[in-house]
Amino acid sequence: MDDKKVARINELYHKSKSEGLTPEELKEQQILRKEYIDSFKRNLRGQLNNISIKEKDGSITNLGEKFGKIIRLRKEMDPLVWQQATNDITERVINHPRFLEETDIYCYANYNGEVGTSSIMEEAWKLGKSVWFPRIEGSEMNFYLVESKDDLQPGAYGILEPTGDHIADGEDGLLIMPGVAFDEECHRIGYGGGFYDKYLEKHPNLHAIAIAFELQMYRELPFEEHDIKPEKVVTEKQSYPLDTEEKSLI
Repeated sequence: MDDKKVARINELYHKSKSEGLTPEELKEQQILRKEYIDSFKRNLRGQLNNISIKEKDGSITNLGEKFGKIIRLRKEMDPLVWQQATNDITERVINHPRFLEETDIYCYANYNGEVGTSSIMEEAWKLGKSVWFPRIEGSEMNFYLVESKDDLQPGAYGILEPTGDHIADGEDGLLIMPGVAFDEECHRIGYGGGFYDKYLEKHPNLHAIAIAFELQMYRELPFEEHDIKPEKVVTEKQSYPLDTEEKSLI
């Protein structure tokens, strides 16, 4: 998608917040959003077609072939299974020493079958922590203070975003991040925008934990030495990287 269309998406989004959209503009917004998401998926699939990964059984697979399957499996997960897995992941996160110690929690609003974050957010508020959510602004992602669920509204691309203007300084805290695929050493394949990589690079004092379903885990993903990865990946079954005792059991 070209820059003019991206700018138009953002223009319509801001107008919808300030004065509202006409029926024609609403239709235009829906068309542009769909075009953006379709374009994004095509570009990401093209990148992933060049990446080979090692499955847990040791076999080698093309990640482009797996990407659509991962997204589909997440979206098609039985709601009860999704909720139970999300609950199990939430329990691991909110009892993690890093979550308990930090006063600032940087989170994301789950979308398209991702691990749910609402209970993590609620627990953080209950403990008196400051909660920050991301908003995409051009080619950058910034985090803004969210004090209640009412502070989150669908953004330019249909994903819930904070509506406030109190921006985080990123000096310290715990960032809880999503992703498409992870390996046992916490290397990550994101959604292609590089937003989390860039944010963590600019804010090196932040700690990061990724949350994902076990179906998103692989034995080994390709990586570069300079890639930024989370300290832990938490799934409904366990946390990675595995310690020596856990490795001996699998």
